Amino acid sequence: VDDDVILKSGNLYKQGGSVKNWKQRYFELTAFKLTYFEGADPTNRKWKGTIPLDQANLISNPSSSSSGRRPVFQ
Repeated sequence: VDDDVILKSGNLYKQGGSVKNWKQRYFELTAFKLTYFEGADPTNRKWKGTIPLDQANLISNPSSSSSGRRPVFQ
């Protein structure tokens, strides 16, 4: 499996780390990681982070948070 092939991409909402507000980010999903950016334009976007999927836990029945948004993985 080629880790560089983008399987899905688009905008999602991500809860912040220290400040727990929700921010829209542009995500790219590959076989082993989920990378997110500030801005969707490939020529003018800022890398914000990468989530390795081998360390992620699936949530089979996520509960709503106080903001009303439902997490799908941790």
